[in-house]
Amino acid sequence: MPQVKLYRFSLLFIFLMSCTKIETIGMRTHNFSYPAEMLVWIQIPGLSEEHLSLVRFQNKEANQFSAIEEASCIGKIWNYNLTDLRPESYKGLLSQMSGSPNITGTCQDFDHPYIWNVMLEKGFPTFILETGVSTKESLSSLWNCAQAVFKKDPGIAFKSPPLTLFKMEKAPDKNDLPIAYFHSEIEIPMFSNIFYDKSCQASTCYSSSFQNIKSIYDAIRKKGRKFIFIIRDFRYEKFIKAGQFDKAQEVLSEVEKIYEFFLKSSNDDPTFSLVVSSSSSLLLDFPEQGPNWSDMDKLGKITLYKRSSLVSTVFATGASAENFCGVYQEFDLFQRMINRPPSRSYLFKFF
Repeated sequence: MPQVKLYRFSLLFIFLMSCTKIETIGMRTHNFSYPAEMLVWIQIPGLSEEHLSLVRFQNKEANQFSAIEEASCIGKIWNYNLTDLRPESYKGLLSQMSGSPNITGTCQDFDHPYIWNVMLEKGFPTFILETGVSTKESLSSLWNCAQAVFKKDPGIAFKSPPLTLFKMEKAPDKNDLPIAYFHSEIEIPMFSNIFYDKSCQASTCYSSSFQNIKSIYDAIRKKGRKFIFIIRDFRYEKFIKAGQFDKAQEVLSEVEKIYEFFLKSSNDDPTFSLVVSSSSSLLLDFPEQGPNWSDMDKLGKITLYKRSSLVSTVFATGASAENFCGVYQEFDLFQRMINRPPSRSYLFKFF
């Protein structure tokens, strides 16, 4: 027995000594193997890491890193699926959230278990905010598909999707489902539903994306520690395709502000995970010389290539950020999201 105790004590001493080593990733301090308890996932279709220059080189201090560049890990994802070499961005994001390479833009896409289905079983409710989405891009399709099944066979109970969806747009005049609204003072509901921004009239919303995100996030945090908060903003992709680079730049600046807001949480709590992913990244021909950056919008210095890139970018910071390093397929992002490493505390149970 004394020998066993000495052996265990020696192992404990070696383990504790190893814990004094500072862990790093990309020459930045990082805590490995912490399972994410709070996940914020920002989805920006069309974004590429090169586009961060729209924010960086507009600054007088061009050598100053943008907030997103502070990510612990950057990954590259192949966008192709079973049917398309360059699938539309909304299909790519569905692949990321479901782990399916077979996204066709029909109700069958929702036959797969999504991140909100898998994580709800583990105690994680999912909240989603959408901005600038079209009808086919919106996750309100989940409710529409469920309603279609119910209309086809009323004998089947209507199954509401297990998530709460906030939409920054005017509520439809006619809808099969009850209309619900949200505003700056948000009370997180105890049921799944679609909530429309009360400040939105026609094509204008008087509350900003950042204001809504802060309000929703504060309300979520009051409910509990475990959650998934997905922010889907399609405005950037639309502005770039329309050649409205000044508006795209404004959106990207707001994304920077949002990322910086959540970055503080990831620095304060080792179980907080912050991820930014893109899909169908757009290729841009930027100016050759620095002086042209200040007036590139006026002079039309940016050219959009006809085809999107074959790969897109993922930025990750905080808990389990190491999961997102490397090059992998778009639908593989799902497994990297739901992967939960064993708690670091289990080693002490041996002693």
